[in-house]
Amino acid sequence: MVFAIRKTLGKGQGEQFMTFKCLDNCSECCGVVPIPKDLWDKHKNKARIVEHFIEDKGDQTIFNFDKDFKCSFLVKGKCIIYEDRPKICKDYGLIEGLPCPLIKPNGNKRSEAQKKHILRQKTKEFREFTNKIEAKRKTYDL
Repeated sequence: MVFAIRKTLGKGQGEQFMTFKCLDNCSECCGVVPIPKDLWDKHKNKARIVEHFIEDKGDQTIFNFDKDFKCSFLVKGKCIIYEDRPKICKDYGLIEGLPCPLIKPNGNKRSEAQKKHILRQKTKEFREFTNKIEAKRKTYDL
């Protein structure tokens, strides 16, 4: 699948287009994902049983993931709700805060060192985020 996005460069600098092709059966980006409650309700019967289920009632968001921080809708390396996946999944790799660990926005492959750096950073961010959600859940009994 080839993606193309428009990136605003700054005032007076115009825009550039970034494209890349996802690797088949990659699933590197299928981690801790905020799933809108309405989407969860629509597809929850398809989700794998996993270790972590967090519901943030204030944001109407579900987080459901396994011990390896993989999404509950990932089965045998494939998203089972791909056509109806959350927007964040569609945007992954295309926006600055969610870099693909394998492919650069220009389509070139990342080095092994770049990949490891991104994966370490994302794992750290996911753990910090899930710890905050867990603390919030315990505090407010969500």
